[in-house]
Amino acid sequence: MNFKHIGKENSKKEETTASSESSLTRRNFLRNSSTASVGAGLIVTSKTALGQEGPDKGEKVRCGIIGYGDEGKALRESSMFLKDLVCFPAVSDIWPRNLRAGVGQIAASKQGGGDDGDICNGYEDPEEMIKKEELDCIIVATPDFSHHTYSIMGMEAGLDVYSEKLMSNSVDFARQMVQSQKKTGKLLAIGHQRRSNPRYMHVKNEIIENIDIGGPAMVRAAAKNFNDVTVITSTKQYPELINQLEKNNGTTSLKFREKMSREAFNET
Repeated sequence: MNFKHIGKENSKKEETTASSESSLTRRNFLRNSSTASVGAGLIVTSKTALGQEGPDKGEKVRCGIIGYGDEGKALRESSMFLKDLVCFPAVSDIWPRNLRAGVGQIAASKQGGGDDGDICNGYEDPEEMIKKEELDCIIVATPDFSHHTYSIMGMEAGLDVYSEKLMSNSVDFARQMVQSQKKTGKLLAIGHQRRSNPRYMHVKNEIIENIDIGGPAMVRAAAKNFNDVTVITSTKQYPELINQLEKNNGTTSLKFREKMSREAFNET
């Protein structure tokens, strides 16, 4: 089976059947998972995970982390169940404390590089990490104002990029990121999982947009005021309403309004 990476040529047809089947299994697994972690988003479309050639011969996606503060750490932790599919052989942070934490925690959790997953190289300079390490993708979890710098740096180095939200603190910088993605053809994912997660999309498409949440609330509010308001919820009630208006000089009786109120509550 042929897979295609965003912006890349179709993978070679000479791939062995075993390799293709293995890739498809991983691919289906990731597509069916409901994780909001960065690993799933990048692995599904990564050239390595789709069975193409890579540093780990298609076994793992090698992902570098730029910025190991609260967000970088959370993204790494949320990828724990993907240990067999993604590794973090390198981390970069300008703060020594964060850098030590990243290297130590990744190595201790066996999510790093090497045969045992206990190797993680630390870099103060993200550019040095990108140049020295054989990576497939990077996570950009730095402050907003530098998202564009490292995202563009990664894409121009041939890497897929996951950038935390906000995309940027500048519309111009965000546009530069889009332009870089179009130029390089690399994957650029922004951390707005709640806008693309199937569960949230189901709520939006099937519940919020198809169910009138405000209407029932307004009907019930009016029905509570039956002393002064006549609530009509069905065309079948029209004949009785017209009869009331004719009998009561253009108004309705309290008994009728109370009856309509009960029916309104039953309907909503």
